[in-house]
Amino acid sequence: MKAKRIVTLALPIMLLSACTTETYGLTQSEFRQVDKEFKADKMIEDMKKMHYSDEDIEKQLRGALATIKAKQEEAEKKSKPKKDIQLDSYSKETKTDTGKQSSDKDDTEGFPTDDIDKKEKSTKKLSEKEYVNRAFELRLDLQQEIDSIKAKAKSMMEDGESITKPTIDAITDTRLVLDDLESMNAPKKYEEQQEYLIKEAVTKSREGLNRVEEDIRKFGDGRIGTVRLKEVLEKGMNDVNYGPRLLETLFEDFEADYPGAKQKAMDKKQKEKKDSDEGTVNISANGKELVADWGTYRNGEFNLGFDLKKDGSFLMYESENKEERNQTHMIGEWKYDGIKKEITFKYKKFIEHGSEKEGIDLPPYAEFKVLSFNGDTFEMMELESEVVMKARKR
Repeated sequence: MKAKRIVTLALPIMLLSACTTETYGLTQSEFRQVDKEFKADKMIEDMKKMHYSDEDIEKQLRGALATIKAKQEEAEKKSKPKKDIQLDSYSKETKTDTGKQSSDKDDTEGFPTDDIDKKEKSTKKLSEKEYVNRAFELRLDLQQEIDSIKAKAKSMMEDGESITKPTIDAITDTRLVLDDLESMNAPKKYEEQQEYLIKEAVTKSREGLNRVEEDIRKFGDGRIGTVRLKEVLEKGMNDVNYGPRLLETLFEDFEADYPGAKQKAMDKKQKEKKDSDEGTVNISANGKELVADWGTYRNGEFNLGFDLKKDGSFLMYESENKEERNQTHMIGEWKYDGIKKEITFKYKKFIEHGSEKEGIDLPPYAEFKVLSFNGDTFEMMELESEVVMKARKR
């Protein structure tokens, strides 16, 4: 793979790999897991000698992957009781200001700011007003993404083609909003509502999204036609919308507690949409609003993460798995031009399997035009390819 393709965020990236690899239906991350445990290249070579078809090779690789995942799940089960015991003595450990023990910190150069698993991430407890405002914003985001699924699915069916990627991407964006809604750190007054009502609503919507995605993929594979898709989508989207309907009374209570909170959120979202439509990008000249860990998603799966740091450095990684991204990533410098509204990435080194990869013909830089920004998400276009991608804060 040419270096330009390695470092261009807008392309389907096999991150930090020196050549294109056939993965037989597995994602790059999954293929690397199999390769690490079972030497995937040797497996494939042996199967080809025995004249295995590509379909049979994929089945064998997926079987190996299933074995790996089963071992991981078993290891997690064994470690869980120990984790529960440690929780009682958590306060005895030295903690950082993020609530994580100092002994857990990763000292890898340029490692992402969210160097703990998402489920373990500790967030600042919101005040009652902050919580209500954030809840209304996410509720509006959720409705916007649900509407986007409907619009893209309708367009997909009307075009008469099995082009499912935009709809799958919209489903992924909806899931990310649900994640944000579920992970809000509620103040004491709203802890029960967060724990029970919001969690139940999120669960219902996720279940509906899973069914919708399954039907969309069946349509893409030609297993169902347009007529059948319309029928199953209607039911599936009703299930997705059931979650927000569960929260109607709760949001009425929020508005009673903080009159005007709903309108404030609506005004904010309308301004963001207006700015996006007009090409207005509200980012400071030094780009401080971009300092965060961002993720991009492709065809329903995590595609690429890039951690933009305050000191002007960045780390780019392909895997959500902490160990994998620790071992394989790219490091460099980034800069935002407030006049041009462009981000420039300069590449310094390329770490593969824990060691710096030599002999990679890295380009000096890559440039991206920021098209829109709302704090939690932004769109940018790679200037050379003119491919647009959407990034969401992790």
